[in-house]
Amino acid sequence: MKKINRFPTRRIRDWVLIALGFAVIFGSGFAASKILKTPRVEPQQVSLNQWEERAMINLRDQIQIRPEQEVEIGKVLAETQVGIKETSERASFEFHLRLLESHAKMAPHLDAEQRQIMRRSSEALAEKIREKFSNLLKEQDDLQQKILAEDDLLKHITP
Repeated sequence: MKKINRFPTRRIRDWVLIALGFAVIFGSGFAASKILKTPRVEPQQVSLNQWEERAMINLRDQIQIRPEQEVEIGKVLAETQVGIKETSERASFEFHLRLLESHAKMAPHLDAEQRQIMRRSSEALAEKIREKFSNLLKEQDDLQQKILAEDDLLKHITP
């Protein structure tokens, strides 16, 4: 009985074996990368309220502060935390004012209906600024107060 060869030529058989070899190599590499994948560690988010406590713990670990030093260092950290919070609040206030300003700059490029929608959005943003940053608004100069004044509120957006 004659042996039937499934592959027409040895050359095709060799190429198929090479392709299968590559598939096995790449497949095993892919599988190994999935199995041995190291979990990605996200940086820990520390709220501003937790910052002072975390900073004290880190200082204890890093520079081995003594208990008698903790009181004075705690005062410095508390003062720093207040400064950071004020800076963060002022930055957020500036950010919101810039958004409101961008609404005004977009207005000339909008049609009447779009300006009406933008005005409502701007009024809501201005109200949010008034509520959220009332303490900072008291400190601001007249120019920034005019930006948020009811009568002058983005008058150039109104159709």
